[in-house]
Amino acid sequence: MLCTVSPIKSIRHLFVFFISIFLFVVLINEVAAQTTQQQRAQMQLRELQQQNRQQQGGDLNDIGFPERELMRDVRALEEPVDPETYIVGPGDLFTINIISLESVLVSVPVGPTGDLMIPNIGSVRLAGKKLSEAESEIRELVATRLLDGTIFVNLQRLRTFRVYVYGAVLEPGYVEITPMMRISDLLEKTDLRPLALLNEIRILRHDGSENQIDLYEFQLNGDKSQNPRLIEGDQVFVPFGRLNDHTIVLRGALESGAGYTIVRPDETLRDFLDRKARYSASADLESVTVLRPAVDGTTVIMTVNIEDLGDFRLKPGDEIQLIGQRSINVHGYVASPGSFGFIPGFTAGDYLSLAGGLLPVGTSNGLRVTRIDGTVLRGEDVLIQRGDVIEVRKSVSGTLFGEVSVLNILTAAATITLAAVAAFRR
Repeated sequence: MLCTVSPIKSIRHLFVFFISIFLFVVLINEVAAQTTQQQRAQMQLRELQQQNRQQQGGDLNDIGFPERELMRDVRALEEPVDPETYIVGPGDLFTINIISLESVLVSVPVGPTGDLMIPNIGSVRLAGKKLSEAESEIRELVATRLLDGTIFVNLQRLRTFRVYVYGAVLEPGYVEITPMMRISDLLEKTDLRPLALLNEIRILRHDGSENQIDLYEFQLNGDKSQNPRLIEGDQVFVPFGRLNDHTIVLRGALESGAGYTIVRPDETLRDFLDRKARYSASADLESVTVLRPAVDGTTVIMTVNIEDLGDFRLKPGDEIQLIGQRSINVHGYVASPGSFGFIPGFTAGDYLSLAGGLLPVGTSNGLRVTRIDGTVLRGEDVLIQRGDVIEVRKSVSGTLFGEVSVLNILTAAATITLAAVAAFRR
């Protein structure tokens, strides 16, 4: 018995067949379109890579920049950039490394409007976002156009921006910095005036807020909260100190730093000397003299011993005098008389050796050591103090005969004797 197919069922089969053919064609076209789009994007990235080669003048390979280019963009950083705290802005330069059948490496900067645009792929808004967020969004953007391959995104170079500095600086104006720089880095790029008040620096933000910092706290104690990083739109004001309210005078045995200088409120003498003084080699730190004006117009003279420097509180108007170490003077009948530095534990005999020893007419028996207060001591075993004067006197024989040898004396005596004998014989 023959099996026949109804016309309705045949039409249904034909309909399903044509629908399948249509869907297959649509799928082929979609795959071809995506492949073409991906090839076009890769071609555009290769063109951008070629532009990087031409602009940087190097022979770039397919997997990275030459070492000299990378080293040129390395800047001294206090610490690694933290992706969770670093905020991206215009000028930051990113590298995008796509590893597929053909590796592609391109460098793309964030534009002035805060957008990063990758040709033939698209753009993404990055300004104001954390670095970790920015890198993730770049990867997502590239992945939408390139279906295969591994995508790496890195911040290659920090942007720079300008901050306005004014007040107690020689040349107020804009200074170029990076987002990783702090107030101390900014001030290193400027010339401060002598009476710059660093404990009252003010940072004026773009949003109208104001922050006052004490940079001395960072310099003395390492408090980074008093040495913050700067952002776009900041203005930094360094105030002037007033002579009567903020300054003291530093004088004496100094290599630099003498004259009027700023003193912090309630600052100790030790902290001030550690922060400001640059001693000369002859400075005597065993004691420091401080002159302080009194209410009645007189001056109070105070001597601060080295063990009390950390407890002595300075006041505006004080004058600090660093006395040079008193040298040891050796004179008289020694080979090389002169001044010598104080060496703890040395005796008068040791200083005679430093002076080249005794001359033939000199004697240590008459050695005399005179103290600053006028006290006179005698002998080579005297322990020397700062400011002592060592005197070597002439021996008795030296006084009688001068610098005459024994042979000369005997010869002279023999001559006199022979002359006397000859005279008597006549």
